[in-house]
Amino acid sequence: MIILPKHELFHSDNLDYVRAEVAKVYCDHKLGMARGSRLNARHHHAKMNKISLNYMRYGNEVEIEPGELDRFFLIQLPLSGWAEINSGKQSVISTEHCASIPSPNKHLSMRWSDNCEQLMVQISRQAIEQQLSAMIARPLNQPLEFDLLMKGEQPKVRAWWRLIDYMLTEFESSCPISSSPAAEHMEQLIITQLLHAQQHNYSEALQAKGQSIAPAHVKKAEEYIRNHITQAITIDDLVRETGVSPRSLHEGFRKFRGQSPLSYLRALRLEHARKDLLAANGDSVTSIATRWGFTQLGRFSVTYKEVYGESPSETFKKAVY
Repeated sequence: MIILPKHELFHSDNLDYVRAEVAKVYCDHKLGMARGSRLNARHHHAKMNKISLNYMRYGNEVEIEPGELDRFFLIQLPLSGWAEINSGKQSVISTEHCASIPSPNKHLSMRWSDNCEQLMVQISRQAIEQQLSAMIARPLNQPLEFDLLMKGEQPKVRAWWRLIDYMLTEFESSCPISSSPAAEHMEQLIITQLLHAQQHNYSEALQAKGQSIAPAHVKKAEEYIRNHITQAITIDDLVRETGVSPRSLHEGFRKFRGQSPLSYLRALRLEHARKDLLAANGDSVTSIATRWGFTQLGRFSVTYKEVYGESPSETFKKAVY
């Protein structure tokens, strides 16, 4: 089953050529044949802004090792055959009934069967994490991680794949939605529905946000933090501003934001620091960290890497180069 026939990138039997061309779309990786000596590889690729749809096959049993995907999530659904997915310490077998969503901050290696053909949805990590942050009304305090297997029998998952089927059809039309002003809304819908359809480490926070509205003292504390984010802020400052006890303040944040007030402050500062690092506006890593209240640079680097899967200097270098 070949999909996206109008969007062929290549059809080749040359391993080095295939690896180089695939790397242009995804990332650098190792590619080797588990058996045999020839490929019958094909890659079709249709791109929007934050999302791309891909059809891939290798025509031989192959081993693929990209390491960390880093900047994107990759949802992979075998249309035929199977794929062994090793993400961090987890290993699963993905089939036409179960897609996979490896974490971009964990080491990834894969083995595709010789008859494996896959539909692959590539989504910008920054886009999906920003959307999630907006949906739960707070910064993320750790990287987003989906459950590795995406089971096709679940109603919400089936609904999400129907959106992808619609986009596959659109890409083959003479005037696809991907080239219209509605494309941005479609991408946002795909990302939002994925966050609702597939279980992840923020699912409880997302559900709680949909079920309840934070009380006034939590919102008041958040407003104070946003307005004074470059200044030193203590729990006493927030207690004085909100007029509630430290215990009530902590309980409100834990229940409605899934973290403590100071964790919220730290996450918001990290988010601002990351935006400045990505902007590469001539500032140094040290000056950016200091601007957002991180005076202990070693601790800042460790915390930043825990959240974003890379050091501040690595983010800065990517933006510069």
